[in-house]
Amino acid sequence: MGNEADKYVPQAYWEEQHHRADLSAVGQVGLSSQMNEWLYRAVRINIGRFLDRNTVLPVERALDVGTGTGFWASFWHGRGIRVVDGSDLIPDAIKRLRAHPAGPGEYFIADISNSTAFAERQPYPIVSCMSVLLHVTEDECFASAIRNLSTVTAYGGYLVIVDAVLTRDSRPRRRASVASSVARPLGDFVQPLKSHGMQLVDVAPAAVLASNPIEGPLVVFWALQMAWWWLVAIDRWLPFMRNVAGRLLLTLDVALASTGFAPGTKVLLFRRVTDPPAL
Repeated sequence: MGNEADKYVPQAYWEEQHHRADLSAVGQVGLSSQMNEWLYRAVRINIGRFLDRNTVLPVERALDVGTGTGFWASFWHGRGIRVVDGSDLIPDAIKRLRAHPAGPGEYFIADISNSTAFAERQPYPIVSCMSVLLHVTEDECFASAIRNLSTVTAYGGYLVIVDAVLTRDSRPRRRASVASSVARPLGDFVQPLKSHGMQLVDVAPAAVLASNPIEGPLVVFWALQMAWWWLVAIDRWLPFMRNVAGRLLLTLDVALASTGFAPGTKVLLFRRVTDPPAL
């Protein structure tokens, strides 16, 4: 059994992460803020193209769940959504966003796995949950989070999920060295959301080089792992090369993602097609 002191406690873990108050708090914790900015630029481009391809048009209001630094709230504002509300587990994150908002919207504290997280909210035509569910490691909490996301999505509205999704494996994959995350098979998202009136529209890579590889042919997996170690080494030992490496990573990641090659983080698009069942 593992050391009890190493047990993942979401509240404590994310409070510690948010002390950094930059993208490294919510992105790749082993990389600098500067390199994380390049990773997020690549993901933002990939997801923007994905939404364009699926004709997800601007609406009046949206909700970003697990909003963290407000990066994705800003993304939605940039796509023409006037009001973007944001929720987060950590009070300090919400405090910073209230002081420096990404744009019009309300920021509020909520635990995505709590059954009353969005009880006072009117459903939104667009809901996003970006790199959050992989950190909901307990199965019961994950089920509750999925239910909450479905019920806060309006009829005809879209739910956008970015997560560690496995398309080649039918079992969740937990890394012994990383207690704070779990990669889950696509079916773990699709089946419960379907039971709550949500239909899967599309699946695509959110990142290729800009995220840890989690599946694929062994030779490809190790090639991508080597590329990732190369990036970490440059970030750590050659900081003056960060922008050069970042630009190269962005260019390659966007090109690879456009092929549909998805060994890492995926973006899922769901649409509410029926009302959720009565609880």
